[in-house]
Amino acid sequence: MKKSIIIVSLALLLVISIFFDVQIAQSVSKLHTPLLIDFMRLISFIADPISISIICILLFAIPKKKREYLPIMALTLLLSTIITYGLKFLVLRPRPNFLDILHLDSYSFPSGHALFVFVPLVLISKNYPKLKWIWLGLAVLTILSRVYLGVHFPSDVIGGALLGYLLGIGVLYAYKGEIA
Repeated sequence: MKKSIIIVSLALLLVISIFFDVQIAQSVSKLHTPLLIDFMRLISFIADPISISIICILLFAIPKKKREYLPIMALTLLLSTIITYGLKFLVLRPRPNFLDILHLDSYSFPSGHALFVFVPLVLISKNYPKLKWIWLGLAVLTILSRVYLGVHFPSDVIGGALLGYLLGIGVLYAYKGEIA
């Protein structure tokens, strides 16, 4: 999938979602079932920034031929943390939390889960072409889970996804002069 298509699609979705955030979040909150809530909690657990960091470090630490990308992966994960929390405290957007399914006291924009699951997509696409589709599926499920569980507005997850993807591209280019 071409990077420009992903970037333009996410940017367009972000602009649109800003206008309909509350309506979408309220509509989604009416679609809850116990089974889907449990499934979405599982996805959120798998895509937690700590879990994603561990998976990514292992993906690039275990195979010797992939180790040259380990510093890039580590740097993108570190920058993801700084950007996520920096923006959360700069924007100070409250979470929607219509149903109070998850009890979170932090701010909403950007979604750290979305940012963390999209930031490795560039390196995974380059180094693990078959895995990229599974990872992209996990990324999409992650952003859906965060809105479904009522802890993020759509613009939070789309903004996090866009920031993560751009950060992945930027760090790879800055570090190796490559565009994957």
